[in-house]
Amino acid sequence: MKLIINILSIKKDIRSVGRIECFSQEEVDFFLKKIKDFSLYYKIVSKSDEVKSKEVKVHIYFSKNKKNKEKIDRLIELYQSENRNDEAFVKTNKEAGKIYGYPDCCIDWFTDFLISWLAENKKKQIGFIEPSQDLINLEILANSNGDSFDKSVNICQNDSPLFHLPHSFNCKKSINIGKDNLKILKEYNKELFLEYQEYLKGRFKVSKDKIIKLEECSKLNKRDRVIYFK
Repeated sequence: MKLIINILSIKKDIRSVGRIECFSQEEVDFFLKKIKDFSLYYKIVSKSDEVKSKEVKVHIYFSKNKKNKEKIDRLIELYQSENRNDEAFVKTNKEAGKIYGYPDCCIDWFTDFLISWLAENKKKQIGFIEPSQDLINLEILANSNGDSFDKSVNICQNDSPLFHLPHSFNCKKSINIGKDNLKILKEYNKELFLEYQEYLKGRFKVSKDKIIKLEECSKLNKRDRVIYFK
């Protein structure tokens, strides 16, 4: 659903540029058709961040029209240099975040997080690796107040209405962005919206290394921490 929202947010002028990562020719064909259906400008780059993978890896950059071509070209330059060293990785994430229009509070938090993460790896003599999404989710929760949050910032599953990492689940700018993204999905297809909205709601168990969605029948220990997205 996130990828459909990605395209809709460009068409509706909520964002100026977007990027979709594809791992198969089927995905490329599907999203290209969607982009063309909305008459958007696009540019395709194979393995634009130079990640070595046996899988097909294509990035589709797109905007409402050609006016944002310079932003797209700059994003491609950034991703091509992303994995050269730690400094390039941090710089890419910070500048790309600004081009995509992410909230400054979230960009600054993630930049500081990456610097600390990479410094710790260097101290332990660990080669270049990215932090896991599970670790990031726990860091975001540690920055958050309370145990009940808006579903619009639920990034603890595979599909999220946000394109950035909120610095906390209480971030008002991120909540507003998430709500705007859900609104355009509702305007596009109410049935999909209702289905997706239910997907985002629920209880989540906080474990030592990840945040896991609980089904209604799941058993909990008294010591388990549970958070809610409503």
